[in-house]
Amino acid sequence: MFTLRWRFQVSRTPPLILCNRFLLAHETENRDIKRETSSLLFQEVDIYTVKPEDLSFTSAFCLQIQRNDYIHALVTYFNIEFTKCHKKTGFSTAPDASYTHWKQTVFYLEEYLTVRRGEEIVGSIAMKPNEKNICWIVVKQEAAAQPL
Repeated sequence: MFTLRWRFQVSRTPPLILCNRFLLAHETENRDIKRETSSLLFQEVDIYTVKPEDLSFTSAFCLQIQRNDYIHALVTYFNIEFTKCHKKTGFSTAPDASYTHWKQTVFYLEEYLTVRRGEEIVGSIAMKPNEKNICWIVVKQEAAAQPL
């Protein structure tokens, strides 16, 4: 479960808070995902040396719009590799990866965003473990669409 806040600034509209609610992980199918934007890495964690304080971070991002389209949501997922095994082992929770019981986190927008090739979505994402339940993560995200 995630706590989330979205804020978009688009030159054609006033600032909007698009989503402010609890989210659940949701499975997405690769066929449901249009790749209007580039992908990017928010944070890399070494599972062999990670400390609790490493799990709280803020990361800036810039997604490049790759075609004229509509954005209804942004999707986050994780990949994991166990590199010290005698045979490389790991899995991905990406929409185009093999199924696992782990799901993607989908950040649905209350209103779709019309985008054009060359525009950008810039912002930041902050994550930290939930103090009341160690199985939960608190996520705060802010973003702005940058016109051409």
